[in-house]
Amino acid sequence: MYLRYLIGWAVIAALAVAVPAEEKQPFPAPAPQACPAWLESQGVTIGAIPYAGEKRIRELFDSKELVQLGIVPVLVAVHNGADHPVVIAAAGIAVVDREGRMIRALPWEGVAMALLQPDGQVGAPPSTGIPPVDIIRMAGQGKKAKLIQAMKDKALGTPTIAPGETAHGLVFFKLGTGLGVFDGANLYLAEIYNADTREEMVYFEFPLKLPPDPPRK
Repeated sequence: MYLRYLIGWAVIAALAVAVPAEEKQPFPAPAPQACPAWLESQGVTIGAIPYAGEKRIRELFDSKELVQLGIVPVLVAVHNGADHPVVIAAAGIAVVDREGRMIRALPWEGVAMALLQPDGQVGAPPSTGIPPVDIIRMAGQGKKAKLIQAMKDKALGTPTIAPGETAHGLVFFKLGTGLGVFDGANLYLAEIYNADTREEMVYFEFPLKLPPDPPRK
């Protein structure tokens, strides 16, 4: 009986170790105002959190490969305080560095294809031209396939946000492995629309700030 008890706990412990970070942790859903930087305009509030470096990325994905590709996921939180639904497109988001260069967001499909290619070349935005279902099929099974599926599930996409609602999602940038790119960098968001009238709203631009390091235990 005691041996069976020990075996049961050993199985549970093994399963706990095997569960990837993206499955054992809930997806972050902060209010925009809780992000390191945010901006309110026209009744809409947008905040952002960059996940730079292996330690931060592992809060979202159980993988080193995004770091090796120089990919930085940025969590975008959008609250619609207006009286009409709002549409925001990830394809209209970019990082503007301190030299004024614009680095456009990569579609999750482009990052996924880089993970599947031997040379790891990241496809140019806005699209790879390969349907998402085919990319998922190409990934097959295993750890890399789970990473690609998690990227798809967590990507911002093009949500329609009802009045009073908040949307969260990731956009991906090829920013390299250093943190200097964030000095003086801004997040630029265009392609934000009134979903009722299709009228384009004024673009957002605010600093892209790294979150503070968590306190040491």
